[in-house]
Amino acid sequence: MYVYHSDGQIIGVSSTALSLDASELQVPSLPVNAERLVRDFKVEHGAIVRKFRRVDIQTARIAFVSVWGIECGISTYSEFLVTAMRKLGAEVVVFAETYEGAVDDENIVYCWNRGHDLSRLQAALRAYDPDFIFVQHEYGIFPDARHWTKFVSFLDHYNYVVALHSVYWHQDKTVCEAVCRRIIVHSEIGKEVLRAKGITVSIKVIPHGCIEGKDLTRLWNIYRSRHTMMQFGFGFEYKGWTAALEAVRLLKDKYPDIFYLILFSESRFSVDYHNSQFTKLERLIEEQGLSEYVAVIRGYQPEPVIDIFLRTVRVAVFPYTSHPDHVVYGSSGAARIAMANGTPTVTSALPIFDDLKDIVPQVDNAEQLAEVIDLIFSDPAYYESLRTKALEYVAATSWEQSAKQYLEVLDNE
Repeated sequence: MYVYHSDGQIIGVSSTALSLDASELQVPSLPVNAERLVRDFKVEHGAIVRKFRRVDIQTARIAFVSVWGIECGISTYSEFLVTAMRKLGAEVVVFAETYEGAVDDENIVYCWNRGHDLSRLQAALRAYDPDFIFVQHEYGIFPDARHWTKFVSFLDHYNYVVALHSVYWHQDKTVCEAVCRRIIVHSEIGKEVLRAKGITVSIKVIPHGCIEGKDLTRLWNIYRSRHTMMQFGFGFEYKGWTAALEAVRLLKDKYPDIFYLILFSESRFSVDYHNSQFTKLERLIEEQGLSEYVAVIRGYQPEPVIDIFLRTVRVAVFPYTSHPDHVVYGSSGAARIAMANGTPTVTSALPIFDDLKDIVPQVDNAEQLAEVIDLIFSDPAYYESLRTKALEYVAATSWEQSAKQYLEVLDNE
């Protein structure tokens, strides 16, 4: 086996001697493929060595690039994951987006802004000199492919992995995916989409984490109705409010005390859109004559408060819709919060819930949603079976398990 290198960088591998304008190093066969040899190894003093330091995970310096401390699903995900990593003994410093009102913390470096050049982030990482870097990617957080690509080029000097929270069939997004050396996704279907798009790099599936150890006792029914349902999340049209309202209309004669609570969160990055969606939702409720059965509460509710709502209502619904040109292959943190509270959960049959298809009921339309809700309301055995299956899944995919798998990705490279 011949390895061709120049200035320490491996530029080619061959089983026979070739005529190249580069240094030549004859070595025995190595248990790695040629692509990985060129990518991950270099030549020092006549020997082939890794480009990256091999450091025990318990003593490694880990940099975690993400949004932090804001009203955002990626932020919530990151906070749970980093907390779990630290409990496992990992040293993690977060390199977060800058925002007004950020809380000072010696383990958080605020050093970049979405949509802007990431040179400050690069300088901060260079100063920290990490052994490993985790990057949490979402297109709303890193919307400009120029800045993203330059940042990934910088990352090539480090041992890193990018978690893609949303995967799409969109061909234009391939330019952001293909430049990554290693990728984490949350579902097998997300991995399949990337492979079908021609992404050949290492892709690891790590399920979205779940919170364990919640108080599962049901709270006193202050709603004075056993026929209550709720939905929470940011106020985007794809959340499927229309299907849930139609389910209420179909059920209200059988259950005159049915109550549908919508916790309508709003992001400061989409103020105008949320305003328009809220107005549209209120008008729809009025037009369908459902004002007696539905309440819409605006504003972000912290996770401990969400837990209280979930321990009070009978069922949580996530009847998301999807435009055929904008299908997202990711995972839902909101559905997992409902499941972790022991609240029977119903989702639509979309790829974003693909990893839950054998765990929770999944529906295609308002009629099916109404049928499942009716069964949950009327059949105690079915209600308990949904709780049991969901809690077993939560235990198997805890944040501790996610953290272990994240650390194993880097520890095994």
